[in-house]
Amino acid sequence: MSSTGACPHCSKPISATAKFCTSCGKKVEAATIVPAQNFSKEYEAEKKKNQDLEREIARLTSDLKNSQASVSSLEKELQEAHNSSNSTAPAVAPPSSVGPSQSDLEATEDRARAAEDRARAAESKVSGLESKVKTLELDLQKAKAAWLEGLSNS
Repeated sequence: MSSTGACPHCSKPISATAKFCTSCGKKVEAATIVPAQNFSKEYEAEKKKNQDLEREIARLTSDLKNSQASVSSLEKELQEAHNSSNSTAPAVAPPSSVGPSQSDLEATEDRARAAEDRARAAESKVSGLESKVKTLELDLQKAKAAWLEGLSNS
């Protein structure tokens, strides 16, 4: 078999003695045929990039799952805080009835305020995590697109 090279016009492999390229059809002269290159280095570099992208996809997927679990946990905590603040809301008793002491009412009000503060803090955490989840989903989509592009270019 004769030695091979690459077409100077389209870079497809051709015989070193070819007069025309079988891929693009253009006339080539033996002196203009580019010697075939060893593509193993390029292949190994692309293979490493693909492995790196696969690891990045796995990491982003894991981060996304962890963030979604955190969001779920905080939403549950938020619901519990709302339920707690609604159930501990102080009731105003008519002045003529005998009811809880002033200190009991103040303690209940303090617990209700604390529950509302916890609810606001949980809402803030949920909002931040939802934003992080969206960012991670976008990063994951970009990494998958880059990985697929790398596969199609190989």
